[in-house]
Parts: sequence; C-alpha cells; structure tokens
Amino acid sequence: MANIDTDGRLGGKGFQLLIEKVQKDIGFFGAQYKEKCLKRRFNARMRRHNMEDNYWAYIKYLDQYPDEYEKLLKSLTINVTRFFRNLPVFDFLFKKTLSKMIEEKKPGCSLRIWSAGCASGEETYSLAMIALEQKKKWKSDVNISIVGTDIDVDSLRIARAGIYPESALDETPDLFKTKYFEKIGDNYKVVSSLNRLVRFRQQDLFRDSYPRFNDLICCRNVIIYFSKEAQVQLIEKFIQSLARRGYLILGKTETLNAQFSDVFERVNSRERIFRKK
Repeated sequence: MANIDTDGRLGGKGFQLLIEKVQKDIGFFGAQYKEKCLKRRFNARMRRHNMEDNYWAYIKYLDQYPDEYEKLLKSLTINVTRFFRNLPVFDFLFKKTLSKMIEEKKPGCSLRIWSAGCASGEETYSLAMIALEQKKKWKSDVNISIVGTDIDVDSLRIARAGIYPESALDETPDLFKTKYFEKIGDNYKVVSSLNRLVRFRQQDLFRDSYPRFNDLICCRNVIIYFSKEAQVQLIEKFIQSLARRGYLILGKTETLNAQFSDVFERVNSRERIFRKK
C-alpha cells in the first residue's frame, strides 16, 4: 500500500494511482495530458466532495460511487465553445482559405473538412456554414464533407441534436443566424439541411483512426492540454491525415513545434493557420 501523509493525503503516488484507476475503469488515458491541467480538473470534482488534493479519498469515493465517473469524464474533457468563436479566424477562412480551396477543386470533387475535438458541435457547424456560403458564391458543384469528432458522448449528443442556448450564438453574424437557425422557445436549432450535412462520431485522438485525405483540419484549443510529446504525436498523425496542400488550424495559444517547419508553411501566423507543403 502507498505511504499516506500525516494529513491523509497522498503525494505524487496518489495522483498517479488516480490516473491509473481512471484509465483502467473507463479507458481515459491521462498520461498524454499536462500534469497541471489534469490536477486542476481532478480537483474541480474533488472540491465538490470536500476532498481537494486528497487523491486517496477520491479513489475510494470512485469505488463507492461509480456514477461519479460520468461527471469526472465531462470535467476532464470539457471544452468551452460557441459558434464562430474567435470570429477573425472564420473571417479569414471565409474570405481567403475556403475561397481558394473551392476555386482549386475540380468539378465533382469533394471538399473534406474535419473538426477534431469538436465538443458540442458549434465549431463544426460554423465551418459548414462558411463552406456552404463559399460554394454558393462560386456556384460550385463540389461535394462538401464535414465530420466532427470528440471523446465526450454527451457533447456529441448535443451536437447531433443541433439545439443551443442563445448565448452560444453571441458571435454569430446576423446573416448566418437568420439563414441557418430557427428559434425554438428560448433556444436556437440549426436548420435541417445543415444538420444533415455534418456527421459526428466519437473519437479518442490517441487511440482511434483518423479521417483520411482532409483538405482542412481544425483542431483549436485541444493540443494545449497535452504534453509536448503528445502534441508532437498528434501533429504527426494530422500530417498523415491531411491531403496534399491541406490546411491545419490550431488555437490562438497553440503553435507548431520547430521540427514541422519543413512540413508546413504559415498562411496566417496570428490566426494559427498552416498549409502542408
């Protein structure tokens, strides 16, 4: 048995035991995450039960109340999101990137977009809206294929339903709000044509297969939570998943390791938009 401190807490061993237990019981692999991030999110749940930093007590609690795992997993995978979050990114994508992508596509070809770590789908639908608008602008017959993936099944359930509170549309331009949403009580629902266009599926970025031949991968505010080694692993997998000359979009606080400078060119450094060479 691990040594218990005088105040009933476990040190580094306790934290490691908790990670191993969560992995064994629900298959969540915490080793790829930054330790500071994991501790913060574990403690968010532990404070609810008056056991902050007491990993041993929380391990016992999980044994006694396995229903806690559902809430813990949501805390570990939470991703704050809304439609058109960080509007300048979507403005650049709409006016520059997607316009160029559709212009370069041959008639009848597919435009494949993957929103990785899509949470409850707001980003995925935002990408779908601007892609449809560019397709209409160019009078193109390109086939748009958009998939959103996330590890959290509850978030994906919300994404598939396509119903959101008004606050989720705070940054949505009026054009898109009017055209792609219908008001239902106090909420907004994406129109059926948009809902049918987008596909959602559960995915663990470290264990599951990736969509192939993507023209654009959007993975914003996801890799920041992982260790440097795990970030490199994910970028390498994104490279394999991108089509020739495909685009990769990261979050504002994320960037590419210097080792990838020969693989990507910077399209917009401020908005973290890169293109495969």
